[in-house]
Amino acid sequence: MPDYQRPNNENLFHLPLGDIEAILGDANNILVLDSNDIIEQLLSVSLEINNIDTIKNLLDEAKLIKSSLRNFRLQDGNPYKVGKEKIDNFYKGYESRIDGGVSRINDFLNLLANNELQDNELNQTETNNLNPEVIINQNFDLKWKVESFNQDRLDYNILKPFLSEHYVKLALNAHLKTYGPNLIEGVEYKKQVK
Repeated sequence: MPDYQRPNNENLFHLPLGDIEAILGDANNILVLDSNDIIEQLLSVSLEINNIDTIKNLLDEAKLIKSSLRNFRLQDGNPYKVGKEKIDNFYKGYESRIDGGVSRINDFLNLLANNELQDNELNQTETNNLNPEVIINQNFDLKWKVESFNQDRLDYNILKPFLSEHYVKLALNAHLKTYGPNLIEGVEYKKQVK
C-alpha cells in the first residue's frame, strides 16, 4: 500500500488564521462597541411590565446589530467558504467516483448475500458446487438494515424506547404547525414571542 503522507507540503495554503480575530476586531470596531453595549443592556434591563417600551426598543436594536454581524460574517467568511468548497469539490470528486464503484460491487454482493440473483446472472460453470450466500458470509462482514415498513401495521409502542426526545419534539412541532395547540394528551403548549 503506498504511503500518501505529504511531509513537504503539509499546509498547502498559508492563511493568517491566528490574526483573523484581531483583523475583524479592527475592521468592525464600532460594531463591536455597539454589540458589547447592547449585550450589557440586554442582560441588565429591568424585566418589569413598566419597561415594555424600553424592552421592545432593545430587542429591535439587538435584531439590527445581529443582522449587521451576520451580514459581515457571511461577507468576510465567503473567501474561506469558497476556498473550502473548492478543496472539498476536488477531493469529493474522487471520493464519489470511488463510492460509485464500491456501491456497484456492494449491490452485487448484497444480491448474493440475500440470494436474490437469478441463476442466469451467475456464471454457472464456476458456481455449480458453490453457495454464493455462504461465500459472501465467509468473506465479508454483513449487517441487517431496514428495507421498508408498513405504517398501518407498525406498532410504534415498540419503538418508544428508541425515539430520542429530539425526534419526538420534531414530530410534535410538525403536528402543532398542522393542527394547532392543545390536541395531544400529555403535551403542554405555551405562547412564545417571535
